Amino acid sequence: MTLLALLGAGATCAVSPAAAQAPAAATARLALEWDAPAGCPDRGAVLTQVAGLLQGSDSSADPSLVAVRATVTSSTEAAWQLRLETSRAGATGERHLEGGSCAALVDAAALILAWLLDPEALARPDEARDGEGRDPIVVTSADRGGGATAQAARLDAPDARPLRERAPRRRGEVARSIGAQVRVAGVADVGSLPAVGFGVEAVAALSTGRLRWELAVVHLFERRATLENRSAGGDIDLTAGSLGVCHASVRAGDVDLGPCGAIEIGALDGRGFGVETPGEGGAWWIAPRVGAMASWHVSSALALGLDASIAIPISRPRFLLTNVGDVYTPSPITARLGASLGLSF
Repeated sequence: MTLLALLGAGATCAVSPAAAQAPAAATARLALEWDAPAGCPDRGAVLTQVAGLLQGSDSSADPSLVAVRATVTSSTEAAWQLRLETSRAGATGERHLEGGSCAALVDAAALILAWLLDPEALARPDEARDGEGRDPIVVTSADRGGGATAQAARLDAPDARPLRERAPRRRGEVARSIGAQVRVAGVADVGSLPAVGFGVEAVAALSTGRLRWELAVVHLFERRATLENRSAGGDIDLTAGSLGVCHASVRAGDVDLGPCGAIEIGALDGRGFGVETPGEGGAWWIAPRVGAMASWHVSSALALGLDASIAIPISRPRFLLTNVGDVYTPSPITARLGASLGLSF
């Protein structure tokens, strides 16, 4: 029977009365730094649970030291987060979990730590670790230098709710709950300029959980509008900045999918031609924009993206040649498609 099956069948973090009497050797190889808010179980309680899970463990099986830094935070009374940073024999790893209580996260942490110290100990039958009637919790991990693994477990926590996989999505790396990204994109636009416009976009993004806040600058190269039956007209381009947000509503492996919204502010600039005294002019461009994005995380640092959006310009400036006629007015609805290459930090 594999480790995955054994853990899924009944390994829990319940501690029997004998757990408190477990030998100190069970956790002697664990260097635990525990940071949790007041009211959460302390470091000693975590070590006691780990020792209870490791009853009968052979501590000489792998003498290497396991260094762990655990940080528990809470955004609301019913939303708790756990970040585990591990280091063992030069290999480092990071795990992010969410739960409905600090106690549930302590149970999850104890199970992970016990597994790191001695996976075989968790495979041994033990009535004290009977998980019947408890909520199933999925613990997912990714170790740098060790590849990604996943273990399903039943945790003996009366108020535990299923923990959601949060960040282990990047190939070879766990995405941080807060991270930065810069992207460069090629874009195609319909409706903003006289013909299909092409341009470039630069984006700086900050990710907080599933939200991605974006600050972008786009430039659409000039396109020509010619008056009917005339050799006169204007060349028009667009430069704009935008502030927006996207939500990764769907996470499937290394792919994020979700909606986006932004407000775009900039300027349309035009230059006349074909008349005796051609001039130049500009006008404000203000347009709310909504759309969708898809992002594929090729590695921990590299991502490829696609985004599509429509905009409804609040103002639609008219470009004209004096004593000649109207040259161009933007469409009431515009559409844009972009393909990007991003670097994460």
